[in-house]
Amino acid sequence: MRKILYLHIIFKIYNIMKKTILVLGCLLAIGFSSVSCNRDDIPDTGPFTESKVVETEIQRSDLPKKVDHYLSAVLGENMYDATFTNKNVANPYGGTQVYTGERAAKVTKQVQDGAVILYQVVLSNGAILGFDKSGDWAYLRGHEVEVNKRKVVQPLIKSAWDMSLPSAVQTSVATISSTANNEIMKIEIENTSKHGIVYTITLKNGTVKKYKKDGTEPTES
Repeated sequence: MRKILYLHIIFKIYNIMKKTILVLGCLLAIGFSSVSCNRDDIPDTGPFTESKVVETEIQRSDLPKKVDHYLSAVLGENMYDATFTNKNVANPYGGTQVYTGERAAKVTKQVQDGAVILYQVVLSNGAILGFDKSGDWAYLRGHEVEVNKRKVVQPLIKSAWDMSLPSAVQTSVATISSTANNEIMKIEIENTSKHGIVYTITLKNGTVKKYKKDGTEPTES
């Protein structure tokens, strides 16, 4: 009789524990579901989200006059006057120093938080010219030619590197070799907190050099 009583008590305890585990399982499931739903409700905007950059294709006529001024120099066209009012100034570059017969094939702007942050112009020969929101140079890459059925990037023409690089930087590049300025493949211009404007120059042989506006190389220390 006592054994039967013990078995009955054990069976009741077992049932109670089983129900308790079941209830806890349900509560945990509800909790996870709530967290998941709450995460889905978090908006895509706010102080902890990264705003998206939207690129839009525009017309050349939509470019700021300062950008069009530099573009005109590279294309061998007349340039703007000092106030960017009239486009009647003779281009100081000519011949192989400009991209004769080429045009702006694709013009885009990048917008973030409602403000333009970058303009890019891709020429019909594949050269790429980038400008920041102020209309100053941001980056340049040489044109392309077809070699054995593949596109090969060529050095920048003089009007491009001469307009974008300060004379002090050009002088420093020339110390690499007497032809180094004419072997620049790519220029990237960055405004750094430590050194101010820094020019990263890639040459045809793969050499990469960084210079400050005064032509000196930035130090890491």
